[in-house]
Amino acid sequence: MNSASYAVQGTTCMHYVNAVTPKVNAIDGVAVDLRPGDVSQERITSATALDDQRAQAALQEAGYPLVPA
Repeated sequence: MNSASYAVQGTTCMHYVNAVTPKVNAIDGVAVDLRPGDVSQERITSATALDDQRAQAALQEAGYPLVPA
């Protein structure tokens, strides 16, 4: 399994989970472990090689900015 974590801002309610999950799950072989809160670490796990840029784009496309490391 391949995984990566991303810090995402604005994750304060289930609306976030409902908005982000379909975007990230559209990436083949990906499962998401989302934890709502202020700035959350979103862990994305994939059965195949994880395309980091595609994963980040999916989170941002849902309308939630990534927090710089």
